[in-house]
Order: sequence, then structure tokens, then C-alpha cells
Amino acid sequence: FPNGTNVEFVKVINRGRLRLCEWERGAGATGSSGTGAAAAVCAMVILGLANRESRVEFQAGELEVNWRQDNVIELTGPVQFIMRGEFEYRR
Repeated sequence: FPNGTNVEFVKVINRGRLRLCEWERGAGATGSSGTGAAAAVCAMVILGLANRESRVEFQAGELEVNWRQDNVIELTGPVQFIMRGEFEYRR
């Protein structure tokens, strides 16, 4: 991957619990990711390895993921402010 890649490493603890490590292009190893948790649960459900409602463990904490029958994904967990910044967009 000459331009880098985003990748999730998933360990199935049991059908309702996953452990996840993530590598994000441009950022490196991250402590957690809601998008990564949602993707991991969906992938493991499709493979028949996890429930649609699962807890995902990260280095920085845990998230509850619920992939509802109407295909909406709900994430529940703690939030923490980590950064403030400004970005100016010019065309």
C-alpha cells in the first residue's frame, strides 16, 4: 500500500465481545474508532462470528455497537474532548 491504508485487527472474544486494534493511514495506531467498531461488528456478523449487538474493546476504552435490523448502526460509549483547532478552506 504505497499511500498507506486503514486496517482493523479483530479478535473475537465471544459472540458479544470483540477486541480491536486499528491503524489509520496518516495517523498510525489509534486508541479507538467508532467507524472501526461499526465496521468490525458488521464484518463479524456477516461472517457469522458475532451478534448484531456487541461490545468492542479498544486500547482506550469500550463501545457498544448495535447493528439494528433496519441497518442503522448505533454506537454507545464515553466521549472525551482531545483537541481543538481551526481550518481555513480556500478555493
